[in-house]
Amino acid sequence: MNSKDLEERLSTCESLPVLPMSLSHIQKLMGMPKSTMAQIAYAISADQTLASKTIKLVNSAFYGMRKPVSSITQAIVILGLNTINNIMLGLSAVKMFGSAKGKTLDQELFWEHAFGVALMSKELANATGYDEPDECFIAGLLHDIGRLVMEQYFHNDFSKAFMGARSMNISLSEAEQLVFGADHCFAGGYLAKKWKLPVFLYACIRYHHSIDSMPPEFAEYGRMAAIVAMANYLAVSKKIGDSGETDVPPVTDQLLSCINTETIEKIVEQARESVKATLTEWQS
Repeated sequence: MNSKDLEERLSTCESLPVLPMSLSHIQKLMGMPKSTMAQIAYAISADQTLASKTIKLVNSAFYGMRKPVSSITQAIVILGLNTINNIMLGLSAVKMFGSAKGKTLDQELFWEHAFGVALMSKELANATGYDEPDECFIAGLLHDIGRLVMEQYFHNDFSKAFMGARSMNISLSEAEQLVFGADHCFAGGYLAKKWKLPVFLYACIRYHHSIDSMPPEFAEYGRMAAIVAMANYLAVSKKIGDSGETDVPPVTDQLLSCINTETIEKIVEQARESVKATLTEWQS
């Protein structure tokens, strides 16, 4: 088997989730140069459920607003349109996949892992002077979304990979390659394209385990992918949640390796202490 086999299976899977029509419309508006903030805010507000969840999250301890935010327009002014879009993407993904009962993966532990990686990605971005920490957060949150696709839509084969990783003493990513012909990064990249996610998200989801093979057109996102990969390594090695992975190679990126041990330990402990509260805020 090879990646084309998995791509064909994914393309013929009619039950794969799609983004809410309202969010697709919002993304389309954002891509139109002549769209105004008022038009985009109106489109977001039209989906009352998503809008109310977004405002609730903006007002949560996660963002630590000094004054309550009462409207989408106000939220956009304070946090920026890209951040609001990322919040809605994250909320939609958590809603679509968070309610499903995993048969192999422990869903609660999976999302603890995802949010742990997200929190540490944001703090690693801050520690290394990377100027898009909020984008690193959402990239960390969705980095393993392909694993949920495999688990929930091709369960028997995923279970075979899961058990094979343990019996052969190899990583789950390697076992996925053996069973599917490609790993969860490929499946996640397919979903990112299907959902028309921003390019930085596709690049990080698709290449966080293979940064050295990232095509030149995604080179500008190599730093972000390295940050997510480092956060993923820390989450797995420090056992923050559980994505089902048995082993992730340490990151050798020069800039990230310059972060002192004390700073890394502080980032890990902060994530460990706040991950469950953050997960609750995003799921409520």
